[in-house]
Amino acid sequence: CFRAIYSNGTLLDTYSVVPEIISDDANGHMLIMYDGGSIPSGWSCVSCQNVDDLYQKFIRGESSYGGTGGAATHTHTLNTAVQNTADSSVETQTGSGIATTGHSHGYTPVVGSASSLPSYNNLKILRADASGVPTTLPTGTISYFDAAVPVGWTRYSSQDGYYVRGEGTLGAPAGSMTHTHSITGSLLASSGDTTARITGSPTSAATSGHTHTVNGVSLSASNEPPSIDVVMGKLTSAASVPTGIIVMWDNPMPGSWTNLSTSGQPFYQKFVKPAATYNAGGTGAATHTHSNNTIASDATIPSYTDTRRGGTGNAGGGHTHNINISAVSSVSHLPPYVNVLFGKLTTINTPPNSPTSLDQKRTNDYSSISVGGYSNGGQVQFTASASDTDNPDNLQLCVEVKQIGTAFTNAFDQCGSSVLYSGSPVSVNVTVSGLSSGTSYHWQVQIKDGAGGVSSWVSFGGNPENQADFIDDSTEPSGTVYDGTSIGIDVDYNDGALDSLSANWSISDTVSGLSLFDYAIGTTVGGTDVVGWTGIALATSTTVNSLTLETSKVYYFSIRATDIAGNNSVTTSDGQLVAPTISFSTSAPNVVFNNLNAGNGYSDTETTVITTSTNARNGYQIRSYATGNLENVYTTIIGMFDGGTYASPDEWLAPDRGFGYTSSDNLVGGVNKFNPVTCAGGGSSPCYAPYSLIAPGDIIADNPGPITGTPISNEQFTITHRVTTDNTQEPGEYQTILIYSSAANY
Repeated sequence: CFRAIYSNGTLLDTYSVVPEIISDDANGHMLIMYDGGSIPSGWSCVSCQNVDDLYQKFIRGESSYGGTGGAATHTHTLNTAVQNTADSSVETQTGSGIATTGHSHGYTPVVGSASSLPSYNNLKILRADASGVPTTLPTGTISYFDAAVPVGWTRYSSQDGYYVRGEGTLGAPAGSMTHTHSITGSLLASSGDTTARITGSPTSAATSGHTHTVNGVSLSASNEPPSIDVVMGKLTSAASVPTGIIVMWDNPMPGSWTNLSTSGQPFYQKFVKPAATYNAGGTGAATHTHSNNTIASDATIPSYTDTRRGGTGNAGGGHTHNINISAVSSVSHLPPYVNVLFGKLTTINTPPNSPTSLDQKRTNDYSSISVGGYSNGGQVQFTASASDTDNPDNLQLCVEVKQIGTAFTNAFDQCGSSVLYSGSPVSVNVTVSGLSSGTSYHWQVQIKDGAGGVSSWVSFGGNPENQADFIDDSTEPSGTVYDGTSIGIDVDYNDGALDSLSANWSISDTVSGLSLFDYAIGTTVGGTDVVGWTGIALATSTTVNSLTLETSKVYYFSIRATDIAGNNSVTTSDGQLVAPTISFSTSAPNVVFNNLNAGNGYSDTETTVITTSTNARNGYQIRSYATGNLENVYTTIIGMFDGGTYASPDEWLAPDRGFGYTSSDNLVGGVNKFNPVTCAGGGSSPCYAPYSLIAPGDIIADNPGPITGTPISNEQFTITHRVTTDNTQEPGEYQTILIYSSAANY
């Protein structure tokens, strides 16, 4: 069920079929009747299938389309009164077992249903596929008139006296203008005075408690609905819509038509009955009743047939009862129907003026296409300015599009939506789809009004018709994007720079040709988070500088190629990484201490400068360890620094002995190990630690980053080595090997 309501919630109408919904300034679709075979082009049957609006439905005039009602059958309620019988037998003996003539019966009648269908013929009902008035009506069109049918039409007299019902097959006439109802049932068991059986001469008498059956019929009544008599005609060959024709509509009709089915008009809530002459008064009613009448029951069952003696006053064995029928209820007999609008073409239509200001536009951005230019996407919007002598009117643009080399046939391919014209020129348009890429076209347009009138044809461009008005290019540019600077070669890494990336591409367009390229860089396929879309004309390679990059992240170059037709495509490379780089050096390959003696307090310090460069996102770490203690040829050793540990470096105090180091890096692993105000192991900086004897050693300097955009370049840290011994240390040359390693964290 479909309900239409006002915005305040008030119910407007209820439909069992969904009505066509059109904006206020648009036209509905015309409905005609048809008794032929195949459905004409441009029309659809709306009564051929059980899902169609008018399938097995009668037609009733109304102010709006789609409301339904009625039923195929109906019945009534009524009152009954059972009369006493006059048939008696001879019997005077008092007692029981025999019913007297004064006995009575109760009765509840069963009233049968009857058809509500008046006499009818089936016809196909067709709806125009396009809104508004068709340019021509097809051969075989059947419609209504309120006078003699015009030239080119013949009276469709076979329908006279028969209402129209929508169907997919025609069949023979059916239905009836009158009907009766069966009245059946059984009388209840008799009650009242009884007498006894006695011996005597043979006779027949009704037993006490006997019953009767009832098989009666009501008086006949009309089931014609409220009707209007109209003249029906059939079109002998295709022709334009004639003035004076009355047709059905499924929504608002054009302004040159008079609505005959609104309240107060002759078709309002009337069923159409074809006839030889027009009669707005018509016949029929929405409801009916049946006159009072009398029916009779059947004979008594059971009865006695014994010998009896003398007397009168007992009911005979074969008696009947009359039953009076009255107070028959008034009910609707409207058959199943659908409301339609009826309109009459009452004015002479003036064709609209020829269209002006023709233009052709792309549908992706509605930019104009120059003569001989390119459309895209297989679609073009055609536009024009429309006007009409008739004011107001509904105007629409109709277009014929043909490939170059195919002549115009002056038959439109498609019409756009109707636009209300009120005296000032209006802009109208129509969009055609399904164009073939690489194909050249020319086109012409005309204006169609609400009554089906059309203007003359106007072709576009002013160029010869063997030259293209436009060429469709529905093919996007295609090709490949390569990372790197080598033409046609794809690389996985750039040159290690944190501020530049390069790409080159081979992309072409086979129809209209290329117009421009844009590039973008992102960290996802098609992404633009590094560099947004940037125009680059028709260059096929680029190096983009001033970027902020980092290692271990993939960067994708995307190229957006736009062709002359306005098609564009985005092609993305398979991505490139920043090539990892790191370099590391020490200021000297050897550390040589001065001889330890009383003059230097048996202690000396030397330095090593460590230099590192890298582009690693998370910086680097430098570790160091000794392969052993300082040792002379006699295997006498100088042990590692005994004043502190790597975890808790210590100030080198007077009693401290051994071989150790401190670093100029103020933050190692995020902690100021070597140069705090107070050493973790005690004392003041610099803070010393012993060399690790286990590979890869302890971190002696680092830079955790993050490193983006600009790499670390020649960052230096100074490692200060110290050795102190007692004066009793065995003289000699002591040696060990220090291993330094630098690791980048990408």
